[in-house]
Amino acid sequence: MKSVIPYRFEEEEYEHTYILEDFYCTNPFCDCQHVTISFSQQDNPENRLTFILNFNQTQGQLPNQKKYTKVQSEIIKGFVKNLPKELLVLLKQRYMEAKAFGEKDPKS
Repeated sequence: MKSVIPYRFEEEEYEHTYILEDFYCTNPFCDCQHVTISFSQQDNPENRLTFILNFNQTQGQLPNQKKYTKVQSEIIKGFVKNLPKELLVLLKQRYMEAKAFGEKDPKS
């Protein structure tokens, strides 16, 4: 399950518009409790930043991913710290929808 949500991020050191994409595990037997978030710069889609957002509002790095730059780390930490409750609720809802989809279509 995938969607695209425009997300505006502004800070002192960087000012870009990022496109937020969310990716979910559809295995109904997996209790992973996270979403994979990917930001791509609107004016440079190849510039992508992907990380795991745990529903307890911590973050993690994907396996086999190179270390984040200082700016990338700041973007991730700022996003998680300032995550609007409405967005967290939406992401949790989409997580549940992905698990329900996995139950209906186990080959997904």
